[in-house]
Amino acid sequence: MKLWKQVLIGLALGVIAGITLEKDVAKELKIFGTIFMNLIKMVIVPLIFFALLSGITSISGEGNFTRVGVKGFSAYILTAVFAVLIGITAGHVMKPGVGINMQELIKQSETDNKKAFEDTLTVAKTNKTAKDFLIELIPTNPIKAMADDKYLQIIVFTIFLGIVINMVGEKAKPIKDIINSASAIFFKTIEIIIKLAPLGVFGYMAFSIADQGPEILRSLARLIFTVLLACLVQYIIFGFLIAFFARISPNDTIARKTWGFQNQLKFFDAIRCLYKYGWNRYLSWYMRIIFCPRLWN
Repeated sequence: MKLWKQVLIGLALGVIAGITLEKDVAKELKIFGTIFMNLIKMVIVPLIFFALLSGITSISGEGNFTRVGVKGFSAYILTAVFAVLIGITAGHVMKPGVGINMQELIKQSETDNKKAFEDTLTVAKTNKTAKDFLIELIPTNPIKAMADDKYLQIIVFTIFLGIVINMVGEKAKPIKDIINSASAIFFKTIEIIIKLAPLGVFGYMAFSIADQGPEILRSLARLIFTVLLACLVQYIIFGFLIAFFARISPNDTIARKTWGFQNQLKFFDAIRCLYKYGWNRYLSWYMRIIFCPRLWN
């Protein structure tokens, strides 16, 4: 059975459990969702580190790295800006959070992870300048940055380390092999963890129904519709960008893809088409290593 069907079954069972079981019992089922999310968080940092490092160390030549870096960073910023604008617009128009008891959710968040909640409030109340932002990009302790989930610091450290490894040259080949192997291992790890998504959805849904009541289903349905609508708009915009910059049909890259957590990574299979139609070879190689190395064996 395909994963999305299993997720729907987990969703339905979670709704049934949240309605039929005692509230205290149903709330305890949240443990399945918490375990699932913790498993994902467990591999996110090493996945980012080794995937990005693998992509950087696979590029030979300073000139090639510069071109790839500029193009890759520009593409990332452009698509990120569009994604944020689409998400904000969809949220303001559809208002998927209407009807949810936010006070109860905030109280639960404080109970579950008090430190993270306090850190979020501290950051929100702090007025930081551009200079402070740039300074904080450089980690004084990379290991601590990884432990604290400082993703921008991790990325900066990874890029710097990857450049240094490339500068070392042939002597660094053994470490490059280890990096590529580690990247493949963590991609496989996240693939295995995602198979537990139905269980996680079951636990969170049962908890949500017990905590907020069956009325939350209306808000969840609105949220699902909002996400699907935003994805459709994103498909159209990104399809136009691919058609405009790569001069290929979006049907070759986006329309034939199904959507899901794993298939979001497969979206970058579009890079295969960009390479086929003559886009920069090194950029194609770089993007495939970072986003979908498992698909290119």
